Amino acid sequence: MEMLRYADELRDPAKYFDEVPTGKPQKEMIDLAVQLIDKKSGPFDAKKFEDHYGTALKELVQEKMKGHTVIAKGIERPSGGNVVDLMEALRKSVEGSSGKGKPARGGKKRA
Repeated sequence: MEMLRYADELRDPAKYFDEVPTGKPQKEMIDLAVQLIDKKSGPFDAKKFEDHYGTALKELVQEKMKGHTVIAKGIERPSGGNVVDLMEALRKSVEGSSGKGKPARGGKKRA
């Protein structure tokens, strides 16, 4: 389920992206990005993926149509205590594995 909006419903993106630097990125970051893309690229099969949100929404509507009361499940949110240096983690990821061109994993159904 996707929603398309008219132009007058959209907000001006400039005020949300003011803090994004407009300068040229560092060569090291570009090399790392290219390396990650090459490493993780592979064939894509859309049939392997499921729209979990759409499925859950349809199930919810079906339950309501049957007259059942639907109670939202509590979601456990992370505490944010584990802060990771993303660049260092990406470097380790690129250096640590030798496989190239692994296919994209299909989504798993969650209960």
